[in-house]
Amino acid sequence: MSSSPTQTNPYYNSLDGLRLLASLNIAIFHLEILGGLADLKGYPGWFFTLVKGPAFTASLFFVLGGFIMAHRYSSQARTLQLAPFLKSRFKQLYPLHIILVLSMGLLAYFKVNESLPKIALSVVAHGSLTWSLFPFYTLPLNRPSWALSAFFFIYLFFPQLLRAINRIRRTDILITLACFSLVPLFFWGLIYADGTYTSDRYQFFHGFAPIRIFEFILGVLLYRWRILSLAPSKIFPGKSEALPLLNLPLPPMLKKIFFRSIQLIRYDFLLITLFAIQLILIRLPLKPGALADWIAYHIGPPVLFCFMILVLAEGKGLISSFLSLKPIRIMGQASFYPYLLHIPLTGWACYIAETYFNYYKLLHHPLSVSLILVALYIVPAFVLHLWKVQKKARIKSQAHL
Repeated sequence: MSSSPTQTNPYYNSLDGLRLLASLNIAIFHLEILGGLADLKGYPGWFFTLVKGPAFTASLFFVLGGFIMAHRYSSQARTLQLAPFLKSRFKQLYPLHIILVLSMGLLAYFKVNESLPKIALSVVAHGSLTWSLFPFYTLPLNRPSWALSAFFFIYLFFPQLLRAINRIRRTDILITLACFSLVPLFFWGLIYADGTYTSDRYQFFHGFAPIRIFEFILGVLLYRWRILSLAPSKIFPGKSEALPLLNLPLPPMLKKIFFRSIQLIRYDFLLITLFAIQLILIRLPLKPGALADWIAYHIGPPVLFCFMILVLAEGKGLISSFLSLKPIRIMGQASFYPYLLHIPLTGWACYIAETYFNYYKLLHHPLSVSLILVALYIVPAFVLHLWKVQKKARIKSQAHL
């Protein structure tokens, strides 16, 4: 479907593909930290640069989440009530989350031999969705779940936030607010850089929900700005502005082919340029815990991700077309589930392999990691897609009664 701003409520198919890339990048990043892909010994270098960055930082989840949630609920913003909204999100995400937390608590007891009080405190922190607010003195039972904790904090304010932003009619105000939403991130970085670097302290500053909410706000503002934009040509220059080379003395047919080719690849060129800048930021040799490192990882990327989302939202170019393929979209729509699943699944798989088969290299070979990723992303996508198809069929059958 075309995604021009002139449509009432367009769906941005390629953003589902972007969700998949972000989730997959983080999953491989965590598996590599756990010893995954050790047999490759860091080669090829470009691949491990993307993985270890990671190229798509956690900020993308919040900016993109704000954009997609605003798209999904804007038409019902006036009537959106907090309690039903929270109940719906809770029903979709919490059951899997608490099962994984409890399973990781058991794994910590059997494998790490941690004390029961500490495991119990950790289960309470994760289970109550407060771990992103206070991760100290606890175990990271399922480390990616900090994002779920942060999102549920954000959900508490979402209906009011959406209504407030939907009342804004001027794009210059939206841009100003977007710039101001980066200010708390900067000052949070100043506080972070003023102390000693430890993993617990970094987790606290990295995942702190009252700060991550500003990245989410950035995404909501971005969606509102795009909807208020007059036309795609106002976002990206059109023929007369972007293609002065068409004035060259060329045959009409060649001009036509040249123009169509440029129209096709200019979006891809923009995306590749933005991604290259992102790679430069994550590769800067900066000291961990320094303010410059914080800016390169937590302030620069959200801005770049905003532009990536805008380009992909146009729905044009080869990259957008690839990310809009139906299988990729289906996996992208279910990608938060493998994001939550990947550490518990691999943790238990490694424990079983090591304890009962005396095999300690389950994650070392790229083939085994690939099989794990295939299971993680295809199975949840298939189940979710099947559930959606059956739900539509039930609604359709009830309508005929």
